[in-house]
Amino acid sequence: MTDYAKKLKAYAELTVKIGLNIQPGQTLIVHALVESKDFFVLSLKKLMILGVLLINAGSPVAK
Repeated sequence: MTDYAKKLKAYAELTVKIGLNIQPGQTLIVHALVESKDFFVLSLKKLMILGVLLINAGSPVAK
């Protein structure tokens, strides 16, 4: 794992656990741009581990 990947993973965990302060069983609607795919996927994994219910995960721009 590269240094960038380690930092991105740590940032995703920090964002989910501290920034969002989301709790198990809560629902979260998330939207992300393609450019943030790596961070988005890592964040979703952390959210699923915490037991968060995702009802919509997609791009905010409909074309």
